[in-house]
Amino acid sequence: MKTILIAVLPLNIFLWANLQAQTGPWSDGVLRGRIALSHDGNFNDEDDWSAFPVILALLDAYGVKDKLVHVDFNNIIQGNDARFEKEMTASVLGAAERYGIRPSVLHNCRTDLEGAVRSIRDAVNASSTENPLYYLLAGPMDVPYRGILAADTAKRRYVYCLSHSVWNDGFGNRRIKGRTKRDVIALGVHWIQVEPGDRLQYSGVPGSKSKPEHWALFQWLRDSRDERLRWMYTRLQAVGRCDVSDATITYALVTGDEQCDPQKLAAVLDKKQKPEAITIRPTIRLEAENFAALENCLPVYGPKQVSQRLFVRRSRPGKGMIRTTFREIYAAVSGRYEVAVRYRDQANGSATFTLRVNGAEQGPAWKTPANHGAWKTHTIQDVVLALGDEIAVEGQADSREGGDLDYVQLKYQGRDDPAACSTLACAAEARLPAADKVTCQFRQVLEGVGYVHILGPSSDNCVYVVGPARDALVIDAYWARSAQELIAALEAAGVEPGHVRAVIITHGHDDHYGGGAALAKWCRAPVWAHVYTAAQMEDPWGSFSAPGSLFSNTSMADWEVFRSKASEPVRVDRLRREGDLIEHAEMKLEVLDTPGHDRGQIVLYERARRLVFTGDLVQGGMEPKGSWLGLVTDVAAQRRSLRRVAELKPEWNFKGHRCPLSGPDVQTDLACALARLDNIQKAVLEALREKPRLSTAEATRAVFRKVLEKEVKTPPDYAVASVTAMLLDLARRGVVKRSSDLDWEAVGQ
Repeated sequence: MKTILIAVLPLNIFLWANLQAQTGPWSDGVLRGRIALSHDGNFNDEDDWSAFPVILALLDAYGVKDKLVHVDFNNIIQGNDARFEKEMTASVLGAAERYGIRPSVLHNCRTDLEGAVRSIRDAVNASSTENPLYYLLAGPMDVPYRGILAADTAKRRYVYCLSHSVWNDGFGNRRIKGRTKRDVIALGVHWIQVEPGDRLQYSGVPGSKSKPEHWALFQWLRDSRDERLRWMYTRLQAVGRCDVSDATITYALVTGDEQCDPQKLAAVLDKKQKPEAITIRPTIRLEAENFAALENCLPVYGPKQVSQRLFVRRSRPGKGMIRTTFREIYAAVSGRYEVAVRYRDQANGSATFTLRVNGAEQGPAWKTPANHGAWKTHTIQDVVLALGDEIAVEGQADSREGGDLDYVQLKYQGRDDPAACSTLACAAEARLPAADKVTCQFRQVLEGVGYVHILGPSSDNCVYVVGPARDALVIDAYWARSAQELIAALEAAGVEPGHVRAVIITHGHDDHYGGGAALAKWCRAPVWAHVYTAAQMEDPWGSFSAPGSLFSNTSMADWEVFRSKASEPVRVDRLRREGDLIEHAEMKLEVLDTPGHDRGQIVLYERARRLVFTGDLVQGGMEPKGSWLGLVTDVAAQRRSLRRVAELKPEWNFKGHRCPLSGPDVQTDLACALARLDNIQKAVLEALREKPRLSTAEATRAVFRKVLEKEVKTPPDYAVASVTAMLLDLARRGVVKRSSDLDWEAVGQ
């Protein structure tokens, strides 16, 4: 017993460490990825002369200066002041020499603009899931835009652009015109808005002077034993005022803290005292103008009471929407949030707003009071949100000026609620009423890959369309009772009868195959599935009567429940198994046998593009203890299957439930699924130490109590089935055994 526990616990610790790192740029104390810097300094404002040396000092203090792969400076290309250019160049070269930065990464845009653009392009093209690029933008958008535009479009999704200044972002009172952050966001990067650096800016007006009390805040630079910091003070003197506000971005990247001030800088740079690491930012503000898609909306420069001086307004009367994928650094991979939406109407109109996550409404819609004109905040409690989820705010206004949006602010409340587990739609878990209404919306994800997102009170399923609409493979078919809604969504996406090559079913649960008969009849296409899945599809009643059924099958009441939800038989026309290769639409889908959730579970793997379609292999949210482990019928097989898929290092995971995942989220999700298995095992073994003998139901209640911190009187069937699978796995390994009265006890106790 003790030996086994020792073997299990380090794996949990290892997974937790990696999961925590996935929320930010750090992994086991190492920055995962690379850093690029963008600065002006040659026109308009002198603040970069003093901020740039501080930024290099921060990178040096955190041991990540070797991660710096690109610097562009003097990057205002619409104008130039020779004195400004000279001073900025002196700051960059002086700091680079003092902190050991390679000259090859430095690009003066006044003398080497093409080289700067090529360097940005190459840095983006070198990016990947394991090696993202954090591009810190402390200057205008024109040069970064050119470099990112020149890069491979498939690589841009691994780039995180961080900024903090409305002027740099291309808005406000500017003497120059050029690209804005909206142009950069449209290239497909992730945008992270850091708080303005007001705490590092004393008299931020160009050409002004700071007061003596402001200079006193930076005297530690002048008096430091470190010659580099003393030199840094001379750069402040060259500026003539105390402004290193651009360093806020770098401090936020390396610490997760957006509120840097002179005292915090002094602690890190002079006293060598690093702050306690932030794992999860308690508050994350998503500026409305930074959402990836602004539908019938445009950004508007506003007064100081507006966050970042920008808000979003409709382009014309009627419906508008902002939506984006939630992908922030130092964010919980999955958690509960209090969500605050700041909005207003104008004096001549009113609007109605709805917050959605993955298309599902979060709380009731709310309406602005007519002709009010003041900014207000609407709060929604207990919103479950995971990295990779889509956040949207939809508004309906009766005038162009009705319903402005400022931001969506997320206040972290803790790990996600087990009651909101994303596996609710799995066949063994769901007990949905016949009148369960769903919405079906088609979304294009990649070239050649889209999906119908099916959402309802207890549903969050994905049916995938691979290839063009007139020559498609359809993967999975949802419940039988909602087949017509699914068909309508496919028709709206351009899929027509006679133009579907096949319907592929990933496994034998009827929230994935139930609509197969109606779907195949409509599109006149064959149905393909694994042999074990075919047996369940052609005889759905076998799922109820088989030994070890996932459903309680000991009474007539159980029978009636099953009859109310059982699907009609679905004929399978072709069996698919390990080693099959499906060539379709310039893709080659390899069939992998991946039992564990269900013995007929298959994964489709597209090697060239590193795509996987995993059905229900990976269930639950991206947190080891955040939700129930999902349904597992064979624990050892499930572990092997999860590790097998992880070793493929997929770039995209198209799951049976919730939105597809990409980039670092894919490995995080797989690690969480493995961690949940370990947490269930640990809970069962701890319970057996506390009580020598346990029934399966008692072991399941112990798992709810220890892992989910939740008391349940009667565990649901799917949970009992999963814990039974865990106990059987432990029994095969000689850790537990059946007692004479069919309870469970630990071997050796």
